[in-house]
Amino acid sequence: MSYFALSLATLPDYLKSRGLSAEFLAKDESLQCSDLADGNLNLVFRVQNQAGQSVIVKQSLPWARKYPDFALPLTRAKLEQDLLQSYLDYCPDYVPKVYHYDDTMYACVMEDLKDHCILRTGLLAGRTYAHLATHLGDFLARSLFFSSDFAVDSATKKARVTQFTNPVLVKAQEDVCFTQPLINHPNNHCHPELMPLALSLRADVKLHAQVLRCKWLYMTRAEALLHGDLHTGSIMVTDHDTRIIDPEFGFYGPMAYDIGCLLANLYIAAMVQEQPDNQRWLTQVMVDTWLVFEQRFAELAKHHSIQGEWDNPYIIADFLTELRGDSLRFAGVELIRRTIGLAHVPEWEDMTPARIAAAKQCLLTAKVWLCPAAPITSITEALQLP
Repeated sequence: MSYFALSLATLPDYLKSRGLSAEFLAKDESLQCSDLADGNLNLVFRVQNQAGQSVIVKQSLPWARKYPDFALPLTRAKLEQDLLQSYLDYCPDYVPKVYHYDDTMYACVMEDLKDHCILRTGLLAGRTYAHLATHLGDFLARSLFFSSDFAVDSATKKARVTQFTNPVLVKAQEDVCFTQPLINHPNNHCHPELMPLALSLRADVKLHAQVLRCKWLYMTRAEALLHGDLHTGSIMVTDHDTRIIDPEFGFYGPMAYDIGCLLANLYIAAMVQEQPDNQRWLTQVMVDTWLVFEQRFAELAKHHSIQGEWDNPYIIADFLTELRGDSLRFAGVELIRRTIGLAHVPEWEDMTPARIAAAKQCLLTAKVWLCPAAPITSITEALQLP
C-alpha cells in the first residue's frame, strides 16, 4: 500500500486491512469516525466502536492546509512518534500513549484523551486547574533535563541530535517566529489599532538585536530535546491530569525556547481573562510553573547528573539564572510573533476593545522582557514590569 490521505470514508477499511482495529478496538464490526483536525498540518480522526472504545489516528499531510504551496515532509510523523516515545521514557504521565506507527502511511494510532479538554479552550471558558503549574513545571524539568548533556553521555546525545533533526519545520519557525514579525513582510498582519505599536517595535534596533540573539540561540544551541511548539493549544487537561500533544516541531534546541513559548501563551491567556481572579490565578500559574521547574531541575541535577561533572550545585544555579532570563526573552519573541506576525493565537480572532487593549499589553510586555533596564530576578518581577 502506498501513501494516500485518509478520509472518514476510507479510514475504517484502512484500519481493518492493517489489523489495527481488531488489535486496538476489539469490537470493530461498526466503527464511527469523526474528524477532529483543527490545525494546519495534519489529519486527525477519532475512531470509536459500539462499546465506546476509541483511538486517535493522526496522519501527516504533504502540505499545509492553509498554505498549499508550502510543502512539508511526511516523515515528521515519524519524528513526532519518536519524540512521544522519548517523553514516555522521561515523563510518561504527561503524554498520550502511542500504540502503532505506520511508516508507509505516515500515521500514528494513539491514546484518545476524550475526557480531556484543550487547555486554551478551558482557559477561554474561565476554567481553572489546580494542578496545572505543578504538572507543567515537572514536565519541563523532566523532558529537558533527561534529554540534555546533564544526563546523557556525549556520544549518545550527539546521535540523538542527528536523529531529531527537523530542518523544514525548524526553518519555518526561524522565519515566522524571529525574522518576519520585525520586518515589513507580507505574511504579517494585525488589527489596525495595533499598527502604530507594531511599527514602533520594528523600528527599535535594540529590540531587533535581542530577537536576533534569540534566533541565534534557536539555530545553534542544541541543549535538549524540545517540543518546539509548546502553547496552550498543545496541552490537554482535566482537573487532575495534564498531557502534552503535537510535538512535530520538536528538535534539539535551547531549553529557553520551550519555556518561553509556554510562558508567553499563558500570559496571553491571562491578559484576556474577564474575571480579575482568573487573571491573578493564571499569572500565579506562570510563577509557580517556573518555581516547580527550577526546583525539580535542580533535584534531578543533584541525583541524576553524570557523576563528577554536572552534579555541582553552583553550575546548576548559574545555569538556571541564565535560563530564566533567556526564557523571558523567548517569551517576548513569542508574544510579538503571535500578535503581529503570521500565526496569531485564537485569542486575537475577536478583537473587541478589551482584546485590543490586551494585545497592546502583550506587545509592551514583550519589549520589556526582551530589553529590560536591569536583569530580571524572578518571574514575579517580570510580571510587574510592564
